[in-house]
Amino acid sequence: MKIVFVETPSPWLVRQDMHVALGPLYLATILKREGYDVRLARPKRKEDFVNFRDADIICMSGTTLEYPMNVECVKWLRGHFPDIKIFIGGSHVTAMYQDVVCSDLFDAICVGEGESVIINMVRDAERDELKSIYFSNGFVKDLNVIPFPDRTLIEGEYGRNIFVNRKSYNSKGSESLITSRGCSFNCAFCATHSMWNGRTRYRSTENIASEIKQIVESTGRRQFGIWDDNLTLNRKRCMELCAVLKECGIIWRCLVRGDNLDSEICEALATAGCREIWPGIESGDQRVLDFLDKRIDTEKMLEGCRNAKKAGLKIKALFMIGTPGERADTPELNRDYIHRLDFDMITLSTFTPLPGSPIWNNPERYNCEILSTDFSKYNQYNWVMENGKKVEREYEPMIHNKFLTQEQMKGNIERMKAYVEETGKYNRG
Repeated sequence: MKIVFVETPSPWLVRQDMHVALGPLYLATILKREGYDVRLARPKRKEDFVNFRDADIICMSGTTLEYPMNVECVKWLRGHFPDIKIFIGGSHVTAMYQDVVCSDLFDAICVGEGESVIINMVRDAERDELKSIYFSNGFVKDLNVIPFPDRTLIEGEYGRNIFVNRKSYNSKGSESLITSRGCSFNCAFCATHSMWNGRTRYRSTENIASEIKQIVESTGRRQFGIWDDNLTLNRKRCMELCAVLKECGIIWRCLVRGDNLDSEICEALATAGCREIWPGIESGDQRVLDFLDKRIDTEKMLEGCRNAKKAGLKIKALFMIGTPGERADTPELNRDYIHRLDFDMITLSTFTPLPGSPIWNNPERYNCEILSTDFSKYNQYNWVMENGKKVEREYEPMIHNKFLTQEQMKGNIERMKAYVEETGKYNRG
C-alpha cells in the first residue's frame, strides 16, 4: 500500500516549512519499517493533493488550528479521489473525537498516541475491516523503544530552517528533536492534558545521544530545535541531559519555564550548546497568571531571564493577550513588565479556547463564556481562505471575559500589539 502522511496547509503561518511535525514522522517511520511505501509531505494548497492521487491512504493530524484545513482538504479529496482512505489523529481529534467521528468525513480516526495502533489501522484497511475509531492502547511507557524518526522521509528544506540565521551556525540546516512527552503543569489555556494526561515521560540520555549521533553522521547537521513542553521541568534530568548534549557538539534552542532558570542551570544550558530559550511568560499581570493556573511568579521570571542573559543565552519571550482574567489595565502592566524584562525577541499570541484545555472544559470556572467554535477563526492572525486566497478578517474575541466588555477586550488586544511593536523586537514567526 502507498501511504502519505500529510501536514495540511497552514496559510496563517509566516513560514509554513519551518517545522516538521514529529508525530506523523514517527508513525511514518514505523510503517516504513513494516515494508509499506510511505511518504511525508507538506502541501501549501489543497489543490496540491493531486500529487497524492496514487495513494491508498492519506494520514492527517494537527491541532485545532489545522483542523478546518483538514476538513477542507478532505472535502477536496472526496470530490476528486473518492477511493483514497483518509485517517486523522492528533490533539484536536483526541479532545473532540466524538464530534469528529460523527462528522463522517474521515474513514478512521486515532485517539491518543498513534504508535500502538497505526499498524492495526493500516492492516484493517488492507483487509477491508477498517473501524471508524481507534483508541491508543495506553501510553507508550518506554519512549526508548520507539524507533528514531527516519529523516530521509523529509523532503527538501521542509523543517530545516529552524534557525533563521542558520548559515552563521551551520549551512546544512537544522533538525527537530523531542526528548520527553507531556507536562505535569495544568495551565488553563493549554490542551496538553487531553493528550498526555498530566504525565511526563523521558527518553534516556543515551537514547537521545544515539539519535543525535545518527543525524550528525548521516547529514552533517548540528542545529536542533528541542521541542519538549518544558525542558527544565525536572532539574536533575535536565542537568544530566546537558552533560550529554555538551559531548554531542551541537547547538540548539528549547522551551522553558522562566521561574526555574537559576544561574547553575542557565550555565549548564549554555555550556551544552543551547543558544536560545523560549520562556512562556504569557503575561506581566500576576492576576492573569494566577487566574490561568500558571503557578508562576512574575518577579521570578524576571530573575530567571536575567540569569539566562548572563549565561549568554538569547531569549524569545512568549506573551499572550485576550485571556480570561484580564482587566482593563493588563496591557499597561504588560508594557511596564516588558520594559523590565531582558529579552532579544518577543512574540504575541491572541488567546483562543483550545478543545481539551481547562478553559474549554469549564469556562464558568474561569469567568468567561466561549463565543465561537468556528475553528477557522482560531489562528493567530484570524486568517481564513476565501476563493483560494488568504484573507484577514476583523478580529472578534473568541470568549467573553466577564471582567471586561467586548470593546474593552478589543482595546486590550490593540494596545498590547502596539506595545509589542514599539519594542522593535516583535517576532511573528
